[in-house]
Amino acid sequence: MDIDGPNDNTYEMNTRGDLARFVYALQDDLKHHPENWENQDLHTFLGALARFLKDAHGYYHNERPDIDAGIPSWRLFADCLQAASCYD
Repeated sequence: MDIDGPNDNTYEMNTRGDLARFVYALQDDLKHHPENWENQDLHTFLGALARFLKDAHGYYHNERPDIDAGIPSWRLFADCLQAASCYD
């Protein structure tokens, strides 16, 4: 599986390995494009991750009804990590 970038929602996310490659892509994106990240340090990133997780049901209900935020999946985990890069 190739990941074009963490902002590309066409990536497959079916396995733990897919998620690991995605996390590496996030890391690379932060290194090369920090201006695209609202939450560049671990403290703000984790806070944003917690806020997004708390609000995820509303987001998925309105924006991504194909995903049930109540059912854990590799895709949901990847989306949450990506959202934490910019969630306020």
